[in-house]
Amino acid sequence: MRSIEILLAICVALTPRHLRAVREEQWRADLRDSPGMGISPSSLIFGAVCSSVIARYYESLYRGSMLLSRRTKGENMKLVLGMMGAAVVLVGGAFAGIQAKTEQAGAPLSRADTSHPECYDAAKMNDPNDYCYQTIGPWNSRLLSDDEVRSAVSLEQMISNGMPTDHILRYFPAYQPNSK
Repeated sequence: MRSIEILLAICVALTPRHLRAVREEQWRADLRDSPGMGISPSSLIFGAVCSSVIARYYESLYRGSMLLSRRTKGENMKLVLGMMGAAVVLVGGAFAGIQAKTEQAGAPLSRADTSHPECYDAAKMNDPNDYCYQTIGPWNSRLLSDDEVRSAVSLEQMISNGMPTDHILRYFPAYQPNSK
């Protein structure tokens, strides 16, 4: 949260003076309410960066000839280069934050069972139409360990669900099927 505050302060500083108070209040309210709306704070900060840079750009165009004459004389070159550098850093930081958030959200959460690796797809978890759900059972589509399966599902439930003997033996090695 500290980095968001720093980026917000930089955005406010980049914003033209007559817009700073209004923009800061709007951006803080947006950041406060963003979790309830399902919007990530990094996307709001990216919007604030773009907004402040564009507002500063249009202000410099509005000043027109005075700013242009100063630039051509070299008096204001440090300010222009400083603004451009800050904008590049802010846009790069926002992009890196968005990329890091995207990579973190897409990380797999499977425990990789070697006997059925295809059955640990988080998108198919608890889907009764999925083959793995139908053959192994709902307890294993939730990525439970063998001990967790034994505590969640009894031997009788596995037998009544019609589980194959080899699957039952995996969780209950002492199981002796009735051979008639």
